[in-house]
Amino acid sequence: MIAFRGKPLLVNSLVESDAYGEIIINCRSTPFFYSHYANRLVCDRSPDNGPCFGILALLSASANELMMIVPSDLITIPVDLKRRLLEELNADDLGVAVVDESRLTSGCLLLKRSALPFIERFLETGGRSLNGLVQCLDLRKRVLSPGDNPRDANNPDQLK
Repeated sequence: MIAFRGKPLLVNSLVESDAYGEIIINCRSTPFFYSHYANRLVCDRSPDNGPCFGILALLSASANELMMIVPSDLITIPVDLKRRLLEELNADDLGVAVVDESRLTSGCLLLKRSALPFIERFLETGGRSLNGLVQCLDLRKRVLSPGDNPRDANNPDQLK
């Protein structure tokens, strides 16, 4: 758990939570903490094998046709991210991924429930990387301006 300016980073990921509807958190540890911020908690089917298993757990748990997925370690996130991704989404798309100028994903995704069997197949065939999943699903990519790109922190030193 990483704190930033006196709050857990998770709080930054929930900045637009009123627009999300139900909040489901994929939690690897400390469920007692995360339960305060979520309607429901889920766990990876295969722990410690990368973010794609968390995405599978989240999408499997959702009854909604669309799911907004954001990492819980974001330092910054645009408050209107969901609106921007919905504007980008076409009827034929399985979803939209936020990418930076070098086309690497931030982990922020808007996915349709219909992506679920493709994610399962990706994982069954050994796929693990988030960028690989974005490519496999042929997700539409949304490049944000450098000041709007979500930034994450995997350790406290990245907050300096």
